[in-house]
Amino acid sequence: MAIIKQKEGFELTSSSYLTNCSTDKSSTLERHRNYVPIDYIKAEIINADIQALLSNEHLNFVEPFNADTGEFPQRDTKVESKKKPSRTATYKNLVFRYYTESERMFISGSLHTLYNKGEHNYNDFDSTCFKKVIELLNNIFKITPIQINITQIEWAVNIYPTIFPNIIINHCLFHKWKRFEVKYDNKEGKYHQAEHKRYYILKIYNKGLQFGLNDEVLRFERKQLDYLKYCKQQKIGQTLQDLIDSDFKGMKETLINNWNETLFFDPLINEKKHSIMRYRDPLFWEGLKKEKSPTTVTNHFNKLKALNESIGGNIQVLTSNIIEQKINEVNKDVLQFSYFSYTTKTTTSSTQPFKHCQLTNIDISMQRAESLYLSHTGLWSLLTNDVNLFDEVRRKHLSSKWDDSDITIQIREIAHNIRTKYNDKIKKERKKYLQGVGQYDMFTNRANNILAVHYGV
Repeated sequence: MAIIKQKEGFELTSSSYLTNCSTDKSSTLERHRNYVPIDYIKAEIINADIQALLSNEHLNFVEPFNADTGEFPQRDTKVESKKKPSRTATYKNLVFRYYTESERMFISGSLHTLYNKGEHNYNDFDSTCFKKVIELLNNIFKITPIQINITQIEWAVNIYPTIFPNIIINHCLFHKWKRFEVKYDNKEGKYHQAEHKRYYILKIYNKGLQFGLNDEVLRFERKQLDYLKYCKQQKIGQTLQDLIDSDFKGMKETLINNWNETLFFDPLINEKKHSIMRYRDPLFWEGLKKEKSPTTVTNHFNKLKALNESIGGNIQVLTSNIIEQKINEVNKDVLQFSYFSYTTKTTTSSTQPFKHCQLTNIDISMQRAESLYLSHTGLWSLLTNDVNLFDEVRRKHLSSKWDDSDITIQIREIAHNIRTKYNDKIKKERKKYLQGVGQYDMFTNRANNILAVHYGV
């Protein structure tokens, strides 16, 4: 039996470029319990000084460039392209993307790798390390957690299992009847994944092999594609601050449950009986699910679980325990919740008068001074601060064909529809005024032209 010694986590690297933020020392000490090391994140920066980011000394925003032709790609005006004109900048693995038409800023990349100065993510990224990355974002870019509106996020653990990772990986068959498939990536190499399209992906691979380490490190991760749906299920807001305030609600539970839900054939089962060894074949399970009732399928699933424990090495349960132990370890430090709180400078004066959308009558004080209707900025703010009102706006102003789209696309379409409806409303009012009166223009000798010029019709 290929046994390897379980080890403690890697020693955390000190990062001299990480400095401390001022905190409220009067805050109550709390221990995080649900934090799982966060890796990849994709989010929009909202309610922030975008111009300050564009001119930040650590960021060099450039347009996409074709080295073969020596030209910048031109947008196809005949066909609406999904790739909008943008400029990008990078900082230690973190990518900043600025869309020039909508004037919106997005970030994407691994927070774990950022902590390690853009080099790797194979050590333990515990809650203290996470706090330091949050401090870095604030110190260097003046970005706070409440300004990070998440659209995708990935959390995972790196563990030392009781047997070699590759053996465990090869014996993961399905997760909720989504088959684990072999994938290849330039950065991650070979890995196995079960994809629940548009919602989340589970990945499992040998992290030690990926980085050429002497240690056998197994990585199990969940990539949340539709983070808004996850937030609704957990009843939390969509910003990073909302996740922190909820004590990373659901992260620990979902990762452990996802592993336990996996259809796993214990590699230490040494039987020649066909009735047992057929459980090793994914085709058997696919045929069973097509031909038999759900009750029969569940009975076979439970029978395999019992066999794994009775005649196998109980590897799935042991691995589940190690995952839970690792999560407890990365939550071992007692932190102040105020470590994640900041006093943010805003461009909006506290004495600024209330502004409302001319179509929906919703507060748009957070938008530009000249704004007349609810735009992208206001919709993101609404989603963050009043999700019920946002849902009402979405119900009224979003076509059903966009129901399954990413939240970014939905907000784009809502803003577009509101803008169109507002303009239609103005045109109707102009037409009404022009038809209702017969004012005389002394310069043209034509009635109504003064109103036509004034209203731009």
